[in-house]
Amino acid sequence: MTEKNRLIVKHNGLIEARYTLSAPEAKIIALVASMVQKDDKDFCTYTFQAADLLKMLGMGEKNHARLRSTLKRLMRRVISIETLRSDLDVHFMSSAEYLPSGRVELSFDPKLKPYFLQLHNGNYTKYLIEDVLRLSSGYSFRIYELCKQYLDIGKRTIEVKHLREILELPKGIYPRFTNFDTRILQFSQKEINEKTNLIITYTKNRKDRRVHSITFFIAEKKGAKPEVKRVRAPKSSRAKSQSDLEALKRAEDDARYERHIKPLKKAFSELSEAERAPFEAQTSLWDSTGDAKVIAWAKSEGLWEEETP
Repeated sequence: MTEKNRLIVKHNGLIEARYTLSAPEAKIIALVASMVQKDDKDFCTYTFQAADLLKMLGMGEKNHARLRSTLKRLMRRVISIETLRSDLDVHFMSSAEYLPSGRVELSFDPKLKPYFLQLHNGNYTKYLIEDVLRLSSGYSFRIYELCKQYLDIGKRTIEVKHLREILELPKGIYPRFTNFDTRILQFSQKEINEKTNLIITYTKNRKDRRVHSITFFIAEKKGAKPEVKRVRAPKSSRAKSQSDLEALKRAEDDARYERHIKPLKKAFSELSEAERAPFEAQTSLWDSTGDAKVIAWAKSEGLWEEETP
């Protein structure tokens, strides 16, 4: 089985979901995701030769007991995905079947279809599987994806508390930021820079003398294999000098606004005429995009953040 050049495409809701995986578990998810095709309308049963899977996971070719143990643990993992309408808790895998022929058949949970299939609205992240298979930490996988999502913007700021929640890091694990920094951030940065197509650095942003958030600066290595047309506009320079920062901030604000308004527009369109009526008059205050009435409705529902541009 040839894994190179396979593309992984994930909805950004899954990129930012709350879950934790070991490196072997993350690699299995990546391998299965790379077999999903662009025009698939339903999940398939994804088949691997166990020996090939073991080799790609770095477990040797005969350690079937360890592979089965890893898959059982993976099937117990729960992903928590927040949407405007619900909070979804779901497993990655619905089944793993071991056949006498030495094959393993894996199935994604059907609830994950919106996060892997028919992703045409731009709200997704994609990368080549070969860019992540050498990573040795599940946290490195997650931070790679969070940074890859913002590659076209060039930087990403995330609160430490929120990052810990995304990584599902228990409160008793690395409670001091210095340990979190050394064991998670520095280790992941080193791995990503050495083993993937990205180069990342980060700064620590303080509030009330404590590290409140992290800003990752993200660039692609020179000579990295071109994958496909990038999904995230706007186009902006990467953060290389002080003069770039103002343009990057504008680009980041534009992208944040678009990420926030799109799902709200969809939710607003699904309301009944009677529910939309009180907000239709807002249209004349803005341009023809209709953003004003959507924002007015979202504010009334507590769904609009005032700081959003």
